Amino acid sequence: MTNVFSMLSPSSASRKKEKQMMMDSLKEQQEKIANQKQTINQLTEKNDELESKVAQLQKTHEQDLHAQVKQIEEEKAKMDKLQEVYAQKKAVQEQTIEQLTDKVVKLQETLEQEKPELQAQLKKLKEENAKIVAENNEFVLCLKNTIQNFEKKTTDKVYPEAAPQHVEEAGVLAEAAVPLEATLQSSEEQEAVVENVNIVLSKPCWIPVNDDCCKAFKKLLDNNDPTSSIIYKNDGNEIFVEAVQCVENDIDHYEDNSKQSYEYFFKDLKAKTNGLIECCYAVKDMKFMCKRFGNVSTKMNKVIFIQFCPEKDKQKCIYADSAHGLKTAFGTEFILIQAFDESDITYQRIFDTVIEKFQ
Repeated sequence: MTNVFSMLSPSSASRKKEKQMMMDSLKEQQEKIANQKQTINQLTEKNDELESKVAQLQKTHEQDLHAQVKQIEEEKAKMDKLQEVYAQKKAVQEQTIEQLTDKVVKLQETLEQEKPELQAQLKKLKEENAKIVAENNEFVLCLKNTIQNFEKKTTDKVYPEAAPQHVEEAGVLAEAAVPLEATLQSSEEQEAVVENVNIVLSKPCWIPVNDDCCKAFKKLLDNNDPTSSIIYKNDGNEIFVEAVQCVENDIDHYEDNSKQSYEYFFKDLKAKTNGLIECCYAVKDMKFMCKRFGNVSTKMNKVIFIQFCPEKDKQKCIYADSAHGLKTAFGTEFILIQAFDESDITYQRIFDTVIEKFQ
């Protein structure tokens, strides 16, 4: 028995040990399973959280997508409406263009029909204008010959020096030397002596005025425009702008009574008239200080019209006769200066004349 137990004891102890090992291994496996279950639970929780977030994101995305779709639909509706309005306007414009085209075609047809008549009228006007110019030139020549004949007759007789007598008719100033003996005679005898110089200018010289003349003059009247003076010439066919002078705005022309600007104007006038021996018309904007309403100095503006007709220029009669047309074209008031030489257009002479009108 002792041998048997001695033989069986190790085996029982080994089993116990194996059993204990198995128990420990089972326990470890249970712990692992528990840990795995815990991990699975954690992963499940995370998965649920992720699914919740995904669902929320999908919901938000669906809402944004729905809003975008709605906005796109609204914009499309607006675009459709705009296209409809554009189509209506386009149809109206096309109809208007078609009507205007028809009118233009009709106007062109009318113009083509009336063109020969208008050309004939234009030709007739040109012929009449040429006839008038020829008559005026003939009249001027006749006037010149008459004056020369009168001067020749008066110089053939020996008379003491007599005071000049002026005869003005239709805006033209003619000067004739009347014998001193005639001034001492009776009124009837005086009329007989002076009868030869009473020349009646019944045919004024209507020279066309170029449109640029009035345009330049309107700029001169505009206080915001730098135009200060304009020089006009007359070539027998039309009156046109010869020169336009502008002044600097940084100079106070009221303080110096336009003296500096007039000196520039006088220099230009002298150059354009070949040293003041040729006729011309000129307008000058005069700015000056004038004492009015007591002793108060007031800024004043006035335009002067200079009709410059030197005695030696053969064109003086044409300039004198045609001045009325230019003055009428301006259609405004101005101070008229009739000048015959340099002494009539000096700054002091002009300034005194202007001031005299307001004092």
